[in-house]
Amino acid sequence: MINLIKKLFTLPSFDNDMQTYTARMLRVVLSFVALLSIIYTGINIANDRANSLRYSLQFVFTIIALVIMVSLIRRGHPRSASIILIFSTWAIFTTAAYTGGGVLSSGYIGYLVILSMAGLVAARPIWTLAAAMLCAGSGYALLYAEKNGRLPIPSVAVDSYSIWLDSLIYFSLVASLQILASRIVLDALRRARLEGQKKQEAEEREKERAKLFQRVIELGKEVTQAEELDWCLKTIHQSIQKGLGFDRVGLFLYDEELHSIQGTYGTDRQGNIEDISHYVRSAEKYDDWHIALQNPNGISLTKNYTELDKNLSPESEMYGVGEHITLAAWAGKKPVALIALDNVISGQPFSEEKIEALRLFAGYAGLAIVNARRLEAVNQELESFSYSVSHDLRSPLRAVVGFSQILMTDFNNSNGDGDSLQYLKKINENGKKMGKLIDDLLNFSRVGRQTLRIITCDNKSIVESIIEQLREKYPNNNAQWLVQDLPTCQADYVMIQQVWLNLLENANKYSLSNQHPEIEVGSLQEDEQTIFFVRDNGQGFEMQYADKIFRIFHRLDHDDELDSTGVGLAIVQRVLQRHGGKIWTNSQPRQGATFFFSLP
Repeated sequence: MINLIKKLFTLPSFDNDMQTYTARMLRVVLSFVALLSIIYTGINIANDRANSLRYSLQFVFTIIALVIMVSLIRRGHPRSASIILIFSTWAIFTTAAYTGGGVLSSGYIGYLVILSMAGLVAARPIWTLAAAMLCAGSGYALLYAEKNGRLPIPSVAVDSYSIWLDSLIYFSLVASLQILASRIVLDALRRARLEGQKKQEAEEREKERAKLFQRVIELGKEVTQAEELDWCLKTIHQSIQKGLGFDRVGLFLYDEELHSIQGTYGTDRQGNIEDISHYVRSAEKYDDWHIALQNPNGISLTKNYTELDKNLSPESEMYGVGEHITLAAWAGKKPVALIALDNVISGQPFSEEKIEALRLFAGYAGLAIVNARRLEAVNQELESFSYSVSHDLRSPLRAVVGFSQILMTDFNNSNGDGDSLQYLKKINENGKKMGKLIDDLLNFSRVGRQTLRIITCDNKSIVESIIEQLREKYPNNNAQWLVQDLPTCQADYVMIQQVWLNLLENANKYSLSNQHPEIEVGSLQEDEQTIFFVRDNGQGFEMQYADKIFRIFHRLDHDDELDSTGVGLAIVQRVLQRHGGKIWTNSQPRQGATFFFSLP
């Protein structure tokens, strides 16, 4: 029996939300009507046995109407069922009022039930208004019949007790309907609030997604410009950890010839970058590599890495890891690297947006590694060539400068031809310029070969020492130096000294055009990163040439204006790239220039 009732009241699926709402309301209202009809019939038969047939017929009529309405609902016609409910209820109460004393009977009070039902199940103001007009018209008809003596003699007792007893049922039904209506309103408000929150969260996620993907493009451009493999790998690592916001990152290169996986840079449990080049393993025995290769276009995500490998000791780097990601970085159809990540530091789960951003960035990373390898090989050949040529030219050039100096001395002593002496001076001066150019070329090639010895460097003491050297070298330059407190940095001492020397000497040279030269050296914090700068009020330059000045032999001055070889800023950029840093500039003609650089 219970299963039959459940089956009868199980709702089918509907085409729109309005039909679903009407069907649900009808199911609840019909349940109330059925229950209260049983109670109403039982109470009245017990108190008025003389009219038991009347109450029984009302109950039978109610049950038949309920069965018809349930049948219509199951067949997908809730609107028809709601109309039948309103009119059948109206018919019951109108009959009860007509045979029970007119508008003074308890049946007339039942019209309130009709209005409550109409407002709840019809869900449209027009139906509620129509029901109100129907009840008002019926009430007037009952009043008219009473005034003209056309009402039958009441078949039930019309007294206060009977009316109160019937009103209990009506009030219970109306109260239940009102409670249901209030719950519907509260549920609607709650759903609207939740939908609003979900919409707001979706909009925020979309904004964050767009911001993150824009960040991926910016990071991708940066890594694909890397000319050295080590700098490229370090930039990829930092881009994923700091740029995309992952806890720990492990970056491994794949050697196709040896079929091995070699570590490059990883992250310790404090979130600091660390060298993991000691890690070498055969690709055949590296499970994460095979997992990554199984899905070239996707990501392998492990929700609980510790549960996957329960044999991990507390000393293991992977102990306590929750979510873990592995994916391969591809260049075309060839895998070139493996990227592994986890959330052991923060414990925060990976968001879908961050995972998608990581997948996109891996495409940039694969291409960047291949390009960096190719460019590094070409640059090494060029550096070897430059070193060989420069070294071979130094000896004959020294001879040219030395012999021209001897001839100049002889000419001065013998009062020789003036033109010849000028020619010898030009030979000597240009020979010295060429010697300086060769020295700069050797320094440039040496930067790419020299092993980095990273220590803590006191930038302020380095800058102050270089300023004293420049004052001795250029005694006629009355430049005012403004040096702020400079934080220390982790770098190769000799190389970072070369960076400061080239930048400060560059500022000193190009501020000579100003009658009151002023050079400022300082630092600033931006996005938890220290940025150093050197600012002068010299001749400046157009920003359209900003990229060219860091290329070797590119100068913005004429050859006879300043003692410049066009190599100094190229050396600065190469040093910073090897450290994983970068340099950029901002300038306006005749308003000076500012050079900024950062280190990881």
